[in-house]
Amino acid sequence: MRHNTKLLFTGIFIIFLFAVFFMFAAVKNALAGSAVTYISVFIVLILGSLLYWLSIKRQETNNSETIDNSHSTEESLSNPQEIVNEEQLTPSENQIDVQKLLPSRTLGIEKYTEELLQNMAGSFNIVQGLFYIKNPNEDLFHCYAQYAYFSENKPVEFRTGEALPGQAVKNKSIVSLNNIPDQYMTIASGLGKSKPNLLVFVPIKNQEEVIGLIEYATFEQLTDSQFKALENISKKVADIIIKHFKK
Repeated sequence: MRHNTKLLFTGIFIIFLFAVFFMFAAVKNALAGSAVTYISVFIVLILGSLLYWLSIKRQETNNSETIDNSHSTEESLSNPQEIVNEEQLTPSENQIDVQKLLPSRTLGIEKYTEELLQNMAGSFNIVQGLFYIKNPNEDLFHCYAQYAYFSENKPVEFRTGEALPGQAVKNKSIVSLNNIPDQYMTIASGLGKSKPNLLVFVPIKNQEEVIGLIEYATFEQLTDSQFKALENISKKVADIIIKHFKK
């Protein structure tokens, strides 16, 4: 566009020069080379050249501004972080700091697992929780810690594949269960007894070996941030158990 406009002005100026030339020739024949004729033609040429130069300069200035604006737009698009609003740059309030949930003391496996369940209760809306650890000599998971557990019977030991906890161990992955069997778990409070909406099973894995299981009940659905935090807890707690407790 810029080159086309410049060519247009150049063409007009050339036509102007031819017109002046023919006018000069006609006037020269009529006035026989009068000084006034030469001065007039000279002035016309100067004015024409000046107008041509100003037109070209003005067009170049407009083109330069257009290019600068286009560059600014391209830079904004190539750097999307500069146009992201402040809310998107703010860390999510739902993000769970797993490191703060891990007990700072390792005074014993029972104390450690109990404190872990207590720390997790707020972040995961736990209303009842159990922590199982596998016997190092056989495929048997024993409950080492409880949180808000209400029952006349102690938590039952299980093996891989047995009942819901055993199936979660066999799957080696976090399981959330909405359809809780009747009489499986009841939550007791000052308001009475009720059945939770969700059961969550979190295998504690050391590489591909499940060495423990967290089972908890809640009245709320599992969120993405909670799921990711549980995966992180599984790995970190497994490392701690292997390092400090497993014989």
